[in-house]
Amino acid sequence: MAIRIVCPSCGEVHSVEGSLRGQTVPCRQCDRPIPVLPDPRVRHARRRDDDDEDRPRRRSWGRSRDDDEDYDRPPRDTGGSGGALFWVLLIGGGLGGLLLIGFCLVGLLFPLTARQAAQQAQAQAAAEQAAADQAQMPVGPPLAPGPVPANMDPATVTRVKDSTVYLRVQLPNGSVAEGSGFLCVEPGIVMTNAHVLGMLQADATPPSRVDVVVHSGEVGELKAVASVLGVDRTNDLAVLRVAGNPARLPPPLAVDSAANLIETQKVYVFGFPLGAQLGKNITVSDSSVSALRRDEAGGLSQIQVNGGMHPGNSGGPVTDARGVVIGVSVAIIRGTQINFAIPGDFVKQLLDGQFAASEVGTPYLVDGSPTLPVKLTCLDPLGRLRNVKVTLWTGNPGNSRPATWQPPLAQAGDGHRASYPLDARNGTYVAEIPLPPLEQGKVYWLQPTLVNAAGATRWDAATPVSWDGQMVVERKPAALRFKPPTGPIERTLKMNSIVTFNVYRGNEAATVLREKMEGDVLESLNPDTRGLGTAVRLTFGKYTFNRESKGKALVPPAQAAGWLGQYSPTFLVDAAHACKERGNRDFRPVPNELRDTVVRMYETMCNTFEATTLPLPNRTVQPRESWPTQVPMLVLLDGKRQVQDIHLTCTYEGVRSLAGQTEGFISLVGVVKGRGPRADAVLGKVRGHALVDVDKGFWTLVKVTTDSEIEVEDKGVRVLVSDESTVIRADGNSLGIVAAKTNGPGAR
Repeated sequence: MAIRIVCPSCGEVHSVEGSLRGQTVPCRQCDRPIPVLPDPRVRHARRRDDDDEDRPRRRSWGRSRDDDEDYDRPPRDTGGSGGALFWVLLIGGGLGGLLLIGFCLVGLLFPLTARQAAQQAQAQAAAEQAAADQAQMPVGPPLAPGPVPANMDPATVTRVKDSTVYLRVQLPNGSVAEGSGFLCVEPGIVMTNAHVLGMLQADATPPSRVDVVVHSGEVGELKAVASVLGVDRTNDLAVLRVAGNPARLPPPLAVDSAANLIETQKVYVFGFPLGAQLGKNITVSDSSVSALRRDEAGGLSQIQVNGGMHPGNSGGPVTDARGVVIGVSVAIIRGTQINFAIPGDFVKQLLDGQFAASEVGTPYLVDGSPTLPVKLTCLDPLGRLRNVKVTLWTGNPGNSRPATWQPPLAQAGDGHRASYPLDARNGTYVAEIPLPPLEQGKVYWLQPTLVNAAGATRWDAATPVSWDGQMVVERKPAALRFKPPTGPIERTLKMNSIVTFNVYRGNEAATVLREKMEGDVLESLNPDTRGLGTAVRLTFGKYTFNRESKGKALVPPAQAAGWLGQYSPTFLVDAAHACKERGNRDFRPVPNELRDTVVRMYETMCNTFEATTLPLPNRTVQPRESWPTQVPMLVLLDGKRQVQDIHLTCTYEGVRSLAGQTEGFISLVGVVKGRGPRADAVLGKVRGHALVDVDKGFWTLVKVTTDSEIEVEDKGVRVLVSDESTVIRADGNSLGIVAAKTNGPGAR
């Protein structure tokens, strides 16, 4: 394993193998000897340079809580636990620093500035290591000193039972889920699984109501409503806050790292297996650690235990004999004793605050130079993050670079790093970042930097930003108007749709069904003979439609495409280009064995067209000005139709000029709602963007992605739908598609 060392003479940073600990190596810059300390807890940082002025400085390290390691990987502990670990690490880091200082004093031939640089570098390394080791400290109430006992005493059993809660969750589709949770870290805070709340999937709708029951089934049972503070879908965790005075609740449990667990160690599973079906009282089961599952990088990812869990235990605590939470029940393999828990490290990481996602906006010109809007989303349910920055530089293309607690080293080809503070706005962090010139073959790199309440800094994973210099817009007003045809007009469409259905039955793994459509279409426009707007007819050209279920491809019969080509959808759009009508078609001529497939293919094409047929404001719009719109979305599942409405907010970002064509860029965000009694219920979210030809008055590109939940009659089933629809439009009939003259077989 490679480690980093710093030359005490010139400050040069080296990477050497761990096998060289306790020895000396020559500096490749000045050829002087560098000691490689034997203590693996002392890591060496690079020297401070001009870039460090942009980095947040650390405060003194104390016992306050700290961030955990990488968002995708729990930290690994190499020492003991509890309060003793704190002092061992602190003293070890201090001795490492003293040893290095002593070495510098002996080498009197070294310049004073070099000694100071080396001391600063080693002190920074010790502080960096201290911050990383602090992440191993338990969070919550202080722990009793001493080793973990062999068995849990009755008083501890009672204490953990009191702080374990039963959850009854009302989901948006009206069904009810049950699970377990536990009070932890702070009064009134409850930890559970994201899947217990029905929020494991991206953009899942929050539950309608969460009831937390304390002392379930016992004298003094207390029921309270809780709100969702944050969800970590990657690790299947969620944080709740119980409404009302937290003083009425049992004390929270402490959470510790699982890094010190060993196979066969006794652990205890608390929760409510089978929910209310088994009874309202809590169940306590003893178990043992049977395996410590690690990811590819060697980080602890799962605790495997030998039985003790059942459906309904999800979200409950798994503790050691001290009554300290070292894991969260999450999954079982039916018919076996193989059960899994999420390591306590991930709980600590979530509660201390962590980076979740980044969003890059539309770049725009400021005084002739491009500026990039950046928005970061962080999971910070308890408000522990103190500072959020983003660092930008140019470099060679490549894979993402891992997160680190130490200032990251520059790689070959990297340019100057500049850090920018982000402003907190409604749970997100935003900044407008000036972009430096980009050399050919280079890309921009972005890296979030988080500082927690303890003053410890973590550089999250760095990612390259895909860059299209042609997408830079100029923020100036533009007239965005639909220009109806005064005579026949033809345009060529490239249509693409990917629809994914995730069907969940209880807590079982999802059944995934995916449909993909690609097609060339001729769009024929004419003034409507009734004077109501513009008549639109679609003629199908080349077309592919595929389905995939349980990993198996389901290709429709070749005859289905032939029948589809005989049908021609028609629509009516108004003066703003809003879709008002769709013509009906008779599919009875299609053979029975092909009819369902042909109808599904036809509906997919029509639904893609309707979802991307957006109205225009028909006026001059200012940069960053928004307007609302609504388009329908038809969902087909098992032959049943469900119509939902996409409620969009369109925001004009600016214009760009390309090949003599002026296009307006519009960003799209919104929600999905139902109809009828569910008209006010938010069933999902929408995002996308669009381009409009300002001079000719039509959409040249519309891309819309929706993530929503559809209602089903079976209360034990949830269906989540992701739909990516894209339409690219160009003037003329470039593909030579022969326009249809009739609506379908036998029609006039």
